[in-house]
Amino acid sequence: MTKSIPLIKRSSFPPLPASCCDLPFIVRVEASPGDIDLCWWRVAPTDDYARACHLGMQYACDLIQFFKDNPSWIDYGILRDIAADMAKPQRGDATHGYAVGFWSFVETMLQVATASVDHWAMAEAHAKWRASLDAKSKSKSKAKSKAKSRR
Repeated sequence: MTKSIPLIKRSSFPPLPASCCDLPFIVRVEASPGDIDLCWWRVAPTDDYARACHLGMQYACDLIQFFKDNPSWIDYGILRDIAADMAKPQRGDATHGYAVGFWSFVETMLQVATASVDHWAMAEAHAKWRASLDAKSKSKSKAKSKAKSRR
């Protein structure tokens, strides 16, 4: 018999300097003695697929709220890192339900968020912004090189 599934808990994350480790599925792990690394997807073993799906949705809500409360974390590749850790070999239980719930809710949020937004225009603006950062970085590098060569 499956346990009753709780309603979604509304979380909030303190504004900067919030740590991504405030999210319930991201943990610090000791990679080697004295070397701390992050595990971007650490979930508890379970045989309850429905509960895992529900908690995965909760985790997606938590991540979205974390980004809303801490927009400076956007563009750090957190979703990339989560996906990479999710792709690591899974246990033989119902743990994959966490990822199913997580990504299903992320898909839903993408659909809702883009329903009234021109995502192509946003992508173009983002690309221009990234190009301007790259140009500034190259400009600073050239200036440093010129200063060194004058010495």
